[in-house]
Amino acid sequence: MPYFNEFPYIRYQFPDDNIRLIKNLSIRPAVVNDFFDERSNFETYTIQDGDTPETLSYDIFGETELHWAIMLPNNVLNLYEDWPKTTAQFDAYLISKYQDSDSEPESVTRRYFEFKGTADNLYTSRIGARNARPHHFEDDDDNIYPYDSVVSGGQTISSFNDAWGRTFNRPSVSPVSIFEYETELNEAKRNILIPKFAVAQRMKAQLRDLVNA
Repeated sequence: MPYFNEFPYIRYQFPDDNIRLIKNLSIRPAVVNDFFDERSNFETYTIQDGDTPETLSYDIFGETELHWAIMLPNNVLNLYEDWPKTTAQFDAYLISKYQDSDSEPESVTRRYFEFKGTADNLYTSRIGARNARPHHFEDDDDNIYPYDSVVSGGQTISSFNDAWGRTFNRPSVSPVSIFEYETELNEAKRNILIPKFAVAQRMKAQLRDLVNA
């Protein structure tokens, strides 16, 4: 796809500290706008572990170069941040993000981000050099409650006051660990839209016209 070579590269530093050149897809040409408005132009797909825009492009369109036709409709501008991580990548990401220091064993870091606790220990525990607690709490309707709305003054609380001073009983909630929270964010990226074959070819022709204009 020679015309795609006209798009500029940018230098991007990845979490492994390596700097790589990647295509600057943030220019987001108007080529896709007409196609986005029509849902029937796309099919849903759930990204599997190991899928990349290039492998999907080859499997669906028969050429790896149409990876951009998958990335742009799904606002994937940064593969590290916008594409779901594999199991190995996800584990390395959590260790890198939550390790307290280079000297902290990975097993301790995992205990930290997997911690949820119980009412008996007020949902907190000393793990390594830090106090661990859940990321948040959720009720049966998936409403989110911060830690301080569930534990306060050294005890769990079952009611709260609204802005007008009215007292309400808080529903039963369950702790959500950092691991569960991060997993949910990662899994939410798996469902994407992929243009149908004929639509991708039209996008390709229109992009060629725009780039060569």
